[in-house]
Formats: sequence, C-alpha cells, structure tokens
Amino acid sequence: SGLRALVALAGVTCVVCYHATRRLTGTVQRLTLQRGMFGYDINKRGTPAGDVRVPEAAGLAPAAVFLASLSVLQVAHMWLGGDGAKEWAVEHNSALATIGFAVFLGFVDDVLELPWRAKMILPAFAAMPLLLSYAGSTTILVPRPLRRALELVLGAGGGGP
Repeated sequence: SGLRALVALAGVTCVVCYHATRRLTGTVQRLTLQRGMFGYDINKRGTPAGDVRVPEAAGLAPAAVFLASLSVLQVAHMWLGGDGAKEWAVEHNSALATIGFAVFLGFVDDVLELPWRAKMILPAFAAMPLLLSYAGSTTILVPRPLRRALELVLGAGGGGP
C-alpha cells in the first residue's frame, strides 16, 4: 500500500541522510577553514582547546541534507499519498521556505556577524511564509499576570477569564 511505501522510503531516507550529513559536515568544515571562516571557543579560553580553530557555517551541511530529504519525501508523498497529499502541499512548501530562510539567516550571521538587534527581528520575517500559509484559526492566550499590563498598554477593554 502507499502508506507502507512512504514509511519504508522515510526509513531509507533517514539512513541516507545520516551518511550524507556525516560526509558533508567534514567537507564544509574543511572548506570554511580554508576560507578563513572560523572562530575560537571562548568558553575554553586559557586552555589548549581554546586555541583550536572552530569552523563557522558547519550547520549548512545538515541543513542542506534536511531540506533535500524533505523535498524528496514531499515528492514521494504527492505520488503515493493520494488526493489528501495535495492539501498539505502549500503548508509543506511554506515550511521548507521558512526553514531555508532560517538557514540562510544563520549563514549570514556567521559570515557578517549581525548585530543582536537584527537577530531579534529577522526570524520574524523568516516565519512569514509559514504564517501566511496557515489557514486555520489562531488564538493568542496571554498569561494571567500580564493581562492587566497588556490592557494598560494597548488600551483594550479586558473581559474574559
């Protein structure tokens, strides 16, 4: 059946992704060290391990493998999942875009060393594809100790429990 094939493919994909990640991580580390993209572990300062160069952007390898595996599994789901699979395509693609944008932000931060203000704001933009594709209802529940303060700030009339 289609479900058994999807589960089997997911298992095979996991094994392939593990080996691809192990191989690619070493390659990315070697290339980033060659390009001079490295830092030092500040928590080991003053020890011999504190002088070891730590490659930046090593997270690109597992992120690329993860995105590729999700794409492969989405194609398999579209082929084997029947009519119900097409309903999930928009949410799945928006999740891929969100993850890809977050990976890109991480790489940009490694290369450009973004200020903390940008690190606070940019993830909200990274989440936009996922937020815009969500069609269900959304409820925001403010914790009780903060409700009165929020009412004062927004000038909204409270109510509710």
